[in-house]
Amino acid sequence: MSRGIVAGVALVAGAALTLVACQVLLGVSDEEGTARLPSGPEAGPLDSCEHTAPPLAPQGASDGVDLPPAWFAMTTLEGLARADGKPVGFDLDGRCTGLAQPTAFDGGSACSKLVVDDHGGVDNSAQAMFAALPGGYGKTTFDTFDALAKGGARTLLVYLARYNGQPNDPSVVVKIVPSEAMQTSSCDGGAPPAPPGTDAGGPQLAGCDTWSYAPAGLTPVDGGAIPTNVYEGFVSEGRLVVGTKGGVDLEIGTAALPIPVVGAVLVARFGDRPGPGGGSVRTLNGTIAGRVAPAGLLAALARNPGFCNAPSLDTLRRVVCDYRDMPQSLADDPLRPCTHVSIGLAFQSVQGKLGTAAAAAPPAAPCAVPIPTCE
Repeated sequence: MSRGIVAGVALVAGAALTLVACQVLLGVSDEEGTARLPSGPEAGPLDSCEHTAPPLAPQGASDGVDLPPAWFAMTTLEGLARADGKPVGFDLDGRCTGLAQPTAFDGGSACSKLVVDDHGGVDNSAQAMFAALPGGYGKTTFDTFDALAKGGARTLLVYLARYNGQPNDPSVVVKIVPSEAMQTSSCDGGAPPAPPGTDAGGPQLAGCDTWSYAPAGLTPVDGGAIPTNVYEGFVSEGRLVVGTKGGVDLEIGTAALPIPVVGAVLVARFGDRPGPGGGSVRTLNGTIAGRVAPAGLLAALARNPGFCNAPSLDTLRRVVCDYRDMPQSLADDPLRPCTHVSIGLAFQSVQGKLGTAAAAAPPAAPCAVPIPTCE
């Protein structure tokens, strides 16, 4: 249940955090989501909420001939409120909690009274949670991701394979993997990019940006590599959809905070931007949505030295736990005590190339102070 703040909530101040992006699903906008109103005798009592849901799989579409696998490098990742006010995410629980209009699927959350769903029942309690983190750490997290991606220092890569290149494809596979550095931006395979922060540095977004990959989770093949444990999805009317065919658990890594997302759904639309020689380069922009376990998020936050002390961790615990709005599983009774925080992340990405393996930076040492829990 994504919710906006409806009551005054004390915002806490504290030390700044650093973030590492986890796997997340792109937030819902007009293009990515599909509003569905129940109809027919099976619809039951009146439900005036337009539940925003991922697109359905295409009917009658054939696989066709697959294109070669493609890699997209994220240029932005956003977890705070959009400037245009549009909700980011999906109605993950089929309920429009806290909305004024009548709905047969309301009743409120048993655990969170601070927030209500966005328009269309969109669940994204993490949006307000990130804004409430002490010291502006939520903003720091996503600003850091964007700055590193723009400088060619670090990003997330989206792998897409078994795609026929058509508006509809009933079966594709996807994986999100971290990259520690861009290795070249030259279309002729020339010199490495200039250092981040210089005028010549950073991705050129012309389809030739070549990114390293962490060896774990990929298998070397013919001078390249392919991910293992890929996720199944489909393409419907030009929108890539992953996570509705089965459970997908992602870790969205930013340089400041790893965000573990369970029950993740990714919906993104294909597009094009001008490329070299009058051609075009494919883009993939969308949303990652799902649920975040507070324990995993608190453990990630605690790796920041500024938070590795009992008072700071207690402040973080209160902020994170206040925004729980969903059960662990959507199969659970929606009125049972909530254990997870709903999340919706918006991202933009541009097609690039996979380079060579590079070891991932070692994670920060775990905090020696006991990590608090919501219980």
